[in-house]
Amino acid sequence: MRFEIDAKPAVWWAKRLRFTWDSDAGTLEGPDAARVEQLVRDALLVGAVQGHPAPRWIPVHDPLHDPADMAALIGEHHVLPKELAARYP
Repeated sequence: MRFEIDAKPAVWWAKRLRFTWDSDAGTLEGPDAARVEQLVRDALLVGAVQGHPAPRWIPVHDPLHDPADMAALIGEHHVLPKELAARYP
């Protein structure tokens, strides 16, 4: 499935994220693809992201293919767009 993501920051220090994500192919494109790729690497290194309400950790295993993992990753510091909000774990 292909997602056009425009996620506004939920915290003062985060910047808006705009990218296209193909969950079937596991690819990212667009102006913030490199930033999201770094978020994915960081999350996989830790194995989890901070969930809400805090303190809550959400395990992530394959954010490039799993919509629930991507929702947890983006939702850590951004307001989730509708297409991801419904998949937030």
